[in-house]
Amino acid sequence: MSEEFDYNTLSNNLDKQASVVTILEPHVSWTLANPRAQWLLDYRPGFSKGYPISIYDSRSQLFDTTLQLQPVKRLKVRLRESFLSSKNIFDQLQQSEAALGSSVLDRPNSSVFIASRETNEQVGGDLTYALTRRTAVGAGGTFYAVNYKSAGDAQELNNANSIGTHAFLSYRSSRHNLSGLDYNLQNLTTQQGRSRALVQGLLYTDSILVRPGMSFSLFIGPQHLHLSGTRTVSTVETETLPQAGWNWSGGANYTWSGTRTVVTVGVSRRISDGAGVQGIVRLSSATAELRRHITKQWKGRLLVSADRNSPIATDSMALSYLSFATGVSRTLHHRLSLEFQYWRMHQTGSALESTSLLADHNRIAVSFVYDIKGPLQR
Repeated sequence: MSEEFDYNTLSNNLDKQASVVTILEPHVSWTLANPRAQWLLDYRPGFSKGYPISIYDSRSQLFDTTLQLQPVKRLKVRLRESFLSSKNIFDQLQQSEAALGSSVLDRPNSSVFIASRETNEQVGGDLTYALTRRTAVGAGGTFYAVNYKSAGDAQELNNANSIGTHAFLSYRSSRHNLSGLDYNLQNLTTQQGRSRALVQGLLYTDSILVRPGMSFSLFIGPQHLHLSGTRTVSTVETETLPQAGWNWSGGANYTWSGTRTVVTVGVSRRISDGAGVQGIVRLSSATAELRRHITKQWKGRLLVSADRNSPIATDSMALSYLSFATGVSRTLHHRLSLEFQYWRMHQTGSALESTSLLADHNRIAVSFVYDIKGPLQR
């Protein structure tokens, strides 16, 4: 149960209005494991009420499940689904965390925060077969669909969907190093200009366990983009694509974990949807997160991310977003804790600054969390 204060509820920098939002969010999770299978399920229905502005009055849903199977010794299968339906732009942060089990190339763009109801569904599956003790091959497929409806129906936003597949080969050269090649194909479609991007890429991947508690991974390689559809030239004129060319995509992640502290840093560059605003874009992202057990009762968290969306199919300017989140939690009882959180989001370089779709946000939250965990059977 949370009480949250938002100083720019309507997402309008020219007319900032504050409100208080009360949120009740039950959280149900389930884990089932045996030697050949593991099933994880996480479900968060939410109920929110805002005062004096009711833009966030709604019911929300955040669902995530993963099933991993190993029918025979050399074969592994993983199936995954996630679903988000919410008016609360801060729910996108929770879904981004839930999506960490998927490749960054397979996720929708969650860097743009707009006052809208978002419905987001992601489905994926992978199959891995070990040829030898050191070599494995695999293949997989992904699908996602994102739909936006702007608050107050002020302007129609752009929906997007993606169908993708990939095949990979990996080789373990040592106990601490795993490298390989990954071919991926993505068909990305957005409503704006009926734009369609066919993206093919060949990536080199590498994961290194530097030492216990410290790991580094990267992916990098060429991408070929074939873009078709229409592009807006002026208010009354459009031009027909196609457009084709080469570029590159890549990313890296670094993780360090100690006795009481975990640090994660990541960067990536890829083709993505424009999160309802810009059609198809090149998305460059960087994130850094720190989690620490300050004392036995106190925990702290700090998260900073920066994103730049460069449109490909439109002549609009690039949009850059900087988000900052910090919070502390205090254990009051072995099942009860009190949390304080602060979020800050800032937009720059937008040709749409004067509209009500995009704006800065500050939000402060105070939450009580009651947590029950236990085995149903052994």
